[in-house]
Amino acid sequence: ISNKMDIFSIIILISKWITLTAVSFCVYLVWIFVVNPWNQQRKYRKYKNVYVPERLNAPSGDLIEMEEKVANGKFRFQYLTDFDPTKYDIRLGHLGPHTHFQLISHRAHEEVNKLIPAVVDRHTAKFGVQFGPLIKDTLGLKRSTKMFKNKRQVFLKILGFNYSSKYISTMINIVKEKIATWQEGQEVNALLEMGNVALRIIVQITFGKDADSKMPELSYTNPDGSTSLMNFYEFFPKLMADLLKAEFYPLNVVFPFLFLNGWLYPNNI
Repeated sequence: ISNKMDIFSIIILISKWITLTAVSFCVYLVWIFVVNPWNQQRKYRKYKNVYVPERLNAPSGDLIEMEEKVANGKFRFQYLTDFDPTKYDIRLGHLGPHTHFQLISHRAHEEVNKLIPAVVDRHTAKFGVQFGPLIKDTLGLKRSTKMFKNKRQVFLKILGFNYSSKYISTMINIVKEKIATWQEGQEVNALLEMGNVALRIIVQITFGKDADSKMPELSYTNPDGSTSLMNFYEFFPKLMADLLKAEFYPLNVVFPFLFLNGWLYPNNI
């Protein structure tokens, strides 16, 4: 009987700890996704030059407004221009637990620029170079010396980006080829078509005019698990759309570790 009571006590103790942990985690989620954003909105509403959204939109924040715009056939980021920008300098935004101060006016940009150090070096700028101590003196972390500037100029010259005028004829020909595929009275998706033109220009400038003939068809995995073969110009926009959908997916915003650990992928959405 004593052994059974000991086991029962252990089970009760474990259950209490699990319950306490679960409740604490729930309180933490409510704090970072509801209470803290609400406090931020309440704090900055008193500033006339700060635009604060009328709704809290917890827990995803601005993502909810993005999805509403897309559902209504509008541009995803139109929510950033749905208010009078002449009245405000900053927009207070939220994505999940993160607060964003979005600069709107020219004045706001000037004030922030004054806070930026006169000299910013890749060795001292931590954002985006978290592995700097491991890969020092690589191209991305070279100090901004005269030698680095010379190397950069040579690199750009090899790519030909400093001599873009010679690509004007290529750009014109690609646009003409696209226009030739349209029929009079035909409705076209201007955004999609111009994106295709821009991608073709980038590919031909970067990899040469014969790049199309050398690229094989690519296998795209559909959300239902089936695969489709398509050319690069069809494949790349679909891949980017999947990545953006994953980036702005509510679960990814709220629980980013689901994607970082590989538990969810774009095609699972």
